[in-house]
Amino acid sequence: MLKLFWVRRHLKHVLHLLTRDDPTLTLSEVHCRLETSHRLLMDLQPKIDQSHLRRWERWSVILFHFRRDEVLTQVARAHQHLQKSSGPEDIRLAHGCLLRLHFRMLDVSGSAAG
Repeated sequence: MLKLFWVRRHLKHVLHLLTRDDPTLTLSEVHCRLETSHRLLMDLQPKIDQSHLRRWERWSVILFHFRRDEVLTQVARAHQHLQKSSGPEDIRLAHGCLLRLHFRMLDVSGSAAG
């Protein structure tokens, strides 16, 4: 479960960056760590077809600024699902949190649907 270890580590680091007013916080690092976590979680779910997998689109810095609390909430939820012994359902729920977050960050309309 080395992949799960790395997912937890990436999520913990993102939480650390988001919960402090860290001047080293960069959108690209947050995006990269969450995208990597997403890919690792996909590998842990055997029934997911990865043939259509592609890189995440870039996020808007402005949207990230205004939705930072939402990013923090979703990352915290994903991290919480992966604490201690994580079963297949926990992995699926954590993966869902990251996907919702990514699609929400692409939603420029501001709708709360999703």
